[in-house]
Amino acid sequence: MGHQDERWLDQTGQNMIRIVIGSYFMALSLDFVVGVDQAALFSTFLSAEAADLVGSTILLVVSLAFMVGTQLRLSSLMLAMFVLSSSMIQNFMYFEIQNLSQFWRDLALICAVMLNYSNLKTDDIYSAAMVSPKVRPRRVALDTASRKSLQREIQSALGKAQTPRPVRPVMAVPDTPKMAAPEPDHESNNIFA
Repeated sequence: MGHQDERWLDQTGQNMIRIVIGSYFMALSLDFVVGVDQAALFSTFLSAEAADLVGSTILLVVSLAFMVGTQLRLSSLMLAMFVLSSSMIQNFMYFEIQNLSQFWRDLALICAVMLNYSNLKTDDIYSAAMVSPKVRPRRVALDTASRKSLQREIQSALGKAQTPRPVRPVMAVPDTPKMAAPEPDHESNNIFA
């Protein structure tokens, strides 16, 4: 008996991994753990407090969007670019050899973020979101009587007659006798009649 889905990790497992990675970045933005300096990008043109506030806010919002799974590709790329650029500025602005291990840690975390959505198909990315509106269109079937009454209402609203005009066949069928075209009651604007 074969499985239809041959992946060894289902969507629930991938969501749990994404929650763990996103919670690390959220804790980093709230200064609960030590990691990349989120103020490094903004410290050149903002004060230290403002740079820390802006960097922490951006990291918190993007990591929350990544963790929840809203716009998974976009939030993953934004989180990866933010962490990569902050880590490069923090560790390589004034290069020291011991900074290489911190950059390597950040690079491994970026790869974990990118792997989180890279193996998903387009249909799976929409199902990976834990909080998103799922549009399920409803198909409404009308019975014949309702459909005909609806058509009559539409025709009367448009000002057309209740009975449709007879349609002339374009080509006569060889087995049927040819019928004469009905005489129009009023002058027709049809150039093919």
